[in-house]
Amino acid sequence: MTTVYEDLGLPSGATPYPVEVRVRLAGAGGRPAMGKVVSTGEKIVGEELLRNGEGIDSSGMWSLELPGNADIQPEGTTWYVRRQVGCHVYVSYLSVPVTGGPFEAFTLEDDPLGTITPSALSAHASDLDLHGGGTTLDVKYVTTGGVVTGSGGGLFLAEIPGTTVTVPDLARPIDLWGRYVAKQQSGGPTEHAWAIVPQGIGGGVFFAIDSGSPAGLGTATARMGFLWGQLPAHSAGNYCLAASGASGNLTAAYDPSALQKLSLRAVAA
Repeated sequence: MTTVYEDLGLPSGATPYPVEVRVRLAGAGGRPAMGKVVSTGEKIVGEELLRNGEGIDSSGMWSLELPGNADIQPEGTTWYVRRQVGCHVYVSYLSVPVTGGPFEAFTLEDDPLGTITPSALSAHASDLDLHGGGTTLDVKYVTTGGVVTGSGGGLFLAEIPGTTVTVPDLARPIDLWGRYVAKQQSGGPTEHAWAIVPQGIGGGVFFAIDSGSPAGLGTATARMGFLWGQLPAHSAGNYCLAASGASGNLTAAYDPSALQKLSLRAVAA
């Protein structure tokens, strides 16, 4: 659920009275629609009615927790918001994100739809048992070797440049597939820790989506390993490969090539 709010005021700044705010789900042409929240299975019916002292406070402020439109069947709905201030009526349509917020209502304004997918077709299209995904969302390859240095006794891995993939906000799980090509740096440790991690948190191993520790590395031949992890639905963000030496100076060398690439791939499950 996402918090949407609005502070209503007269041109002078005074609180308008009486005020009535109605909020409901809208389909084609702004007409009332019944929806289903995909993540919870809850049906959305009726409308919320707010008045002065009943959901609208003394300063003209109201707020509601609303399901994000990307998490609602049928696809393509908006939220219809009708404000009546005295004899004047103001209507807008909101497209509410699944995550983030709180959002001020006017920042989410959208147009009412001219068409909407029939509910049976929408339910069929979003059935994960029938449509298992398989679409590549983003993929990164690295073919040039390098060295990174972890920290914190190896608990914090250094991010590998060029491996960041971006996952959009989808109502389905996401598979992350990683491949590393590890090698011992001259004078460096013979054991590494590799992982898939959310980008920007310093590669902490406690946040690893999957990890592996190739042991017995040498300076002559690179060793390849694979990583896999699944993100739950609505896990938008950036993810990357990260590594650290497991002992000594905590360096982790990698030695990919055009034939033996280091990679990270995000796939809709």
